[in-house]
Amino acid sequence: MNFKIPEVIERGLFLVDSGKSTESTAEMVKYVGTTYNEQPKKMQAIMDNIEKVTKRMVIAITKEDTKFFNENIAENSQLLIELGVVSKPTQKLLSELSRFGVGKVTGGGGRIKNSGFILFSATHAHDLQVFCQSNKIRCIKFRQSHVGLKRL
Repeated sequence: MNFKIPEVIERGLFLVDSGKSTESTAEMVKYVGTTYNEQPKKMQAIMDNIEKVTKRMVIAITKEDTKFFNENIAENSQLLIELGVVSKPTQKLLSELSRFGVGKVTGGGGRIKNSGFILFSATHAHDLQVFCQSNKIRCIKFRQSHVGLKRL
């Protein structure tokens, strides 16, 4: 994106590690493609809705509207579950984390065990961090960079 995430949204963002997925991104793409071929109307509807939600997230960012941003994170998460790229354990983790805010998987996801990183928008950041620490879940404060992703 050619703009910065405003501080009002960024201050609540974290990356929560659900664990490395068993499948590669290529395997996940193949799964979605196969499922699309088997159920084209259903899958196209899901993908169309993901596109709409993504556009609304951009609007939320440009308007610095945290509430609208979080609503769309939650909707995107549900659509990714319907798409079949979020494992049951990750769905359970998202449910447990829901008392602290909203999150969605990033990257290719995963179906069997884990689904990689969750972009999490915390309404209760301290409680999220305490929960993750006590449950030995890696939780990294999100800090945007225009030079790419790097561990600080």
